[in-house]
Amino acid sequence: MNITLCGGGSWGTAIARLLSNKGHKVNFYIRNKSVIDDIKKNKENTKYLPGAKFEKEINLTDDLDSVLKDIDVFVIAVPTSSTRGILEKIKDKISKDTIIVNLSKGIEVETLDRISEISSEILKDNPFVALSGPSHAEEVGSDIPTTVVASSLDMKAAVKIQHEFSTSIFRIYTNPDLIGVEMGGALKNIIALAAGMNDGLGYGDNSKAALMTRGIYEMSKLGIALGANPHTFNGLSGIGDLIVTCTSMHSRNRRAGILIGEGKSMEEACKEVGQVVEGVKTVKSSYKLSKLKNIEMPITNALYQVLYEGYDPNKAVYDLMTRKNKDEIEKMDISGNVISGMHEALREFVKPGLTTMQVNDFCEKFIRSKGAIPAQIGFEVFPYATCCSVNDEICHGYPSDDVIKSGDLLKVDTVVELNGWMSDSCWSYAVGEIDEDTQNLMDVTRECLYEGIKLAVIGNRLGDIGAKIQSIAETNGYSVVREFTGHGIGRGMHEDPMVLHYGKEHRGLRLQEGMVLTIEPMINMVTHKLKIDKNGWTARTIDGNKSCQYEHTLSITKDGQRILTKLQGQ
Repeated sequence: MNITLCGGGSWGTAIARLLSNKGHKVNFYIRNKSVIDDIKKNKENTKYLPGAKFEKEINLTDDLDSVLKDIDVFVIAVPTSSTRGILEKIKDKISKDTIIVNLSKGIEVETLDRISEISSEILKDNPFVALSGPSHAEEVGSDIPTTVVASSLDMKAAVKIQHEFSTSIFRIYTNPDLIGVEMGGALKNIIALAAGMNDGLGYGDNSKAALMTRGIYEMSKLGIALGANPHTFNGLSGIGDLIVTCTSMHSRNRRAGILIGEGKSMEEACKEVGQVVEGVKTVKSSYKLSKLKNIEMPITNALYQVLYEGYDPNKAVYDLMTRKNKDEIEKMDISGNVISGMHEALREFVKPGLTTMQVNDFCEKFIRSKGAIPAQIGFEVFPYATCCSVNDEICHGYPSDDVIKSGDLLKVDTVVELNGWMSDSCWSYAVGEIDEDTQNLMDVTRECLYEGIKLAVIGNRLGDIGAKIQSIAETNGYSVVREFTGHGIGRGMHEDPMVLHYGKEHRGLRLQEGMVLTIEPMINMVTHKLKIDKNGWTARTIDGNKSCQYEHTLSITKDGQRILTKLQGQ
């Protein structure tokens, strides 16, 4: 094949070398003539990819127009900000059959376009293929085995690039989800910046793992909102690329993040890295997209504050994990009053003969009558205002036409949003006359909640809360569910930190003023083991015995804890 590659950085150099070694005719356009002279003299790009020798002849040029005629493939390996200009230059100078292959990973700041969208706007008829995945130029240049993904709306083009670009050490899979592949490649750079900041600030592997885990979720949320397949983010161009970029010193984005965490400005960090740090601009474009699509992206928001508003990185990490100010807590308290009022009304409403759907409808009507929003509706795929879980259903029960009977244990869990702030509470209800065992389970679970809350004070650790809850439950012969936890809450339904209801004292994040979180122990009558229903949501005890849950949203204050979802009489 006759291939022209544009961009003399490390990644462009690595791919140019790979393609020439495979036997393709490669025209390597590099704007900087000194880099061309360097490669001609040393058979390697000593500035951007030292040690990666070109073993076969390659046509080096700084005249783009001279290498556009009769080419089969045009490869873009320039920063996202330069892509539009390059495509405008080659417009009307290449055949409509020429395949455009993009190696860069970003989102145009001004238009919020992905690179495929830029290409389709300028080169309407040319097939476009995105090549993405966990791939450091340094390793490809050293012939270390690497696997990536080729994605296109024209899968014939993707398959062709797969065949022509693959070697024994460079394996390519195909994926038709172009949006997901492009967004995964772009957004992981944001999380890599955050991971680098984590390292530069002196935080450990635990916090970085949390960032990466929450990062892949954040990436997928925006991607899905734009039309991506959620499964793409679990593959090479999602979590695969995320892992390698967040953990390797080859990563420009991680290195820049480290420098920022150590106290350097964004400009100083990028200058020291020496090549374009795509994540810096992707933070801005993704921040804009998140606002446009009304998607909660706390990591992106925190980085935007650091990079573009001069916010202290250490404070940003802390805020990301924990803190709310007084005004924000007051707003959450108002939201909490709605949810506590709902639960108080349910005390009179719940009785044998009702369906769980009737309970759900009652709650939704109550919430909306207060000018609030039942935030669970539309969360991921959940369609109801409440989770109504009965007896052996631990949590996330679907409201239905099933009738509750005397002796049943009903748990009603909901999230209320009011003026942009959320509160979360679950309460358990005895339906009619219940037996002594069920009553005891309810009493112990409620004790677990309030004894855990007592320990939610400045200076204690999250592990202190979990250890206390576990001790009470197991002393009474019950068990604590492991798979579902409490969590931070604010503008988002689920924020950091994660609050385990089991564990060891003196472990975990230290509690500080301004933290807002939920404590929501789920206590099973026998084993803590569970199973998930076919709906993918409802969890129930594996042995069919009852489970109970109580939950409050609370804030940590200098005077102790403040329950934001407190019911009358408590």
